[in-house]
Amino acid sequence: MTNPDGTDFTFAMAPGRMIVVDDGIVTPEEAKSPVLFERWASLPTGSISFAPLENSANGKVAVSKDNCRDGMIKDTRFNFKNGKLENYTAATNSKCFPDGIAPYTGQKDMIGSFSIGLNPELRAMVAGEQNYIPTSGEGIVFVGIGDNTLYGGRNLTNWGGWGWALTNATVAVDGKVILKDGKFVL
Repeated sequence: MTNPDGTDFTFAMAPGRMIVVDDGIVTPEEAKSPVLFERWASLPTGSISFAPLENSANGKVAVSKDNCRDGMIKDTRFNFKNGKLENYTAATNSKCFPDGIAPYTGQKDMIGSFSIGLNPELRAMVAGEQNYIPTSGEGIVFVGIGDNTLYGGRNLTNWGGWGWALTNATVAVDGKVILKDGKFVL
């Protein structure tokens, strides 16, 4: 995966793990599933998500704008090495993320989830210093860390997770580009 902000990282899908398609519909069969995300629908909807192989992420992630409880974070940068997040920096509000995850335990800094938004009606919005990027918006890529047990992963925390929405991303699966500059090319 790459994006114009400087993201360039890779990861692997774990064999046998579920891929969750949130299409806003829970069928009678899905309603009986023991897996929460098969019984779950969010509105507005439209995404495909999964838990990558936890030790497989390597490379750089760069996000131009993100929100935090203390305000906007700009120019976030970090690396993944063997799945673990390291070398986190941000140009503004740089302490919000590390302070936010500090109290928690477990695999809170390991790659936990990956999703691509599918909904063509949802768009990123910026209003002043607030940034809203819907993770279900078409072509929005979301990279998460932390607990991924609901997706069938192995990361367990006493908290949940943290994630970053990336725009204008290019994503290739087994060498075939499926998303180029935030647009599907299937």
